[in-house]
Amino acid sequence: VATALALGVVEGNASSIGGSGFAIIRFAKTGEIIVLDYQSSAHAAATPAMFEPAPGEKAKTLLGHRSVAVPGWLMGMTELLDRYGNLTFAEVAAPAIRLAEEGFIVDASQESIYLENYEKVAKYNKDLSAIPFYIDEMPMKAGSKLKQPALAKTYRLIAKKGREVFYGGEIGEAIVKAVNANGPIFTVQDLKDYKLFERKPVQSSYRGYKVYAVPPASSGGMPTVQLLNILENFPIGEWGPNHPKTLHYVAEAIKFILLDRERFIGDPAFVKIPIEGISSKEYAKLLASKIQPYGVISTIPAEDPWLFQEKASSTKAALLSNEHVSTSTLSVVDKEGNIVTSTNSLSYFFGSGVFVPEYGFFLNNTMDNFAKSAKSVNAPEPGKRTLSTMSPMLIMDPQGRPFMSLGSAGGVRIMSAIAQITMNVIDHGM
Repeated sequence: VATALALGVVEGNASSIGGSGFAIIRFAKTGEIIVLDYQSSAHAAATPAMFEPAPGEKAKTLLGHRSVAVPGWLMGMTELLDRYGNLTFAEVAAPAIRLAEEGFIVDASQESIYLENYEKVAKYNKDLSAIPFYIDEMPMKAGSKLKQPALAKTYRLIAKKGREVFYGGEIGEAIVKAVNANGPIFTVQDLKDYKLFERKPVQSSYRGYKVYAVPPASSGGMPTVQLLNILENFPIGEWGPNHPKTLHYVAEAIKFILLDRERFIGDPAFVKIPIEGISSKEYAKLLASKIQPYGVISTIPAEDPWLFQEKASSTKAALLSNEHVSTSTLSVVDKEGNIVTSTNSLSYFFGSGVFVPEYGFFLNNTMDNFAKSAKSVNAPEPGKRTLSTMSPMLIMDPQGRPFMSLGSAGGVRIMSAIAQITMNVIDHGM
């Protein structure tokens, strides 16, 4: 939690109190592994057709006030701390508060991010002088010192009053004011109604190593497991890293996982998902058999993972997502062997572009991750979670010992990145 709070200061363009995420946790004493899902959810005013384009119009990327979903990040962090921590919020927030008040030196990559997002931030905020990333209404330069006293005040207020100050108190009221600047969207009740979920991880294996991934509402964990299952059918280690065969089979396998991601994955509170079927070895073997050594699949055969599930059913989801690379991921292991891998995001860099000036943070634009078609099961509905490819993962060795804790940024690329890292280590000995 201390690390995530600090990232909210130094990488507030990518993850912060205005966003959401997932954490996968392993307890050293018992070996139990759980997932905390604190992904953003839709507000009560959400309707399935709210983002549907007019006839003949193309769906657009959603930014600004209408793109803000109810943030879950603080709920996730405080729940982690309350359940499993042995320090207070004030104690774990102290380094982040110091960073915010004393400042840190902006580097070249941050300067480019501030510059690239200048137009969006200027469009959705009347007063750029209230945003610390911009000095005299211009993006900060590399070498400048960035101080964020309003964010430090926010962390102190949460330490004093608890998360209720965000989910209904004065910080919550400021969020509602910022979101509703151009008309009513949010209410304080939306923040009060936000719920966190504890979930069971998706379990699988890769060449004898046990894999634990984040289930839906992550739309990244299960496809990553599926990708590894498909590639396990081929001698990746013999071919070697970046060998043409390796790259060909990885690229072809990704087509299958993206198709199933679009067809089947949604918020589990709103749609039935064939989790066992998609993550089964038999289903992966069927998909692997469709890959040709020298052929490129242009029309992907749609197989049915429900046939590999104990309880057959039928459903279809149409995921239309515009995720970008703006995400933070962190892995922490303590001296006892407890592990937390957490991935957090605002969706795009600076999220919606909407800033809460009194408290110093940007709000997400994860409503953009809903489908734009009202007919989709991933169309917006009150309380429904937006999907995200964020997928922190844990891997145990064949003896059951912790082996690797990993996550990635990169939007849709997260799935292939984590799979390739896994293969690089296990197959190629990197």
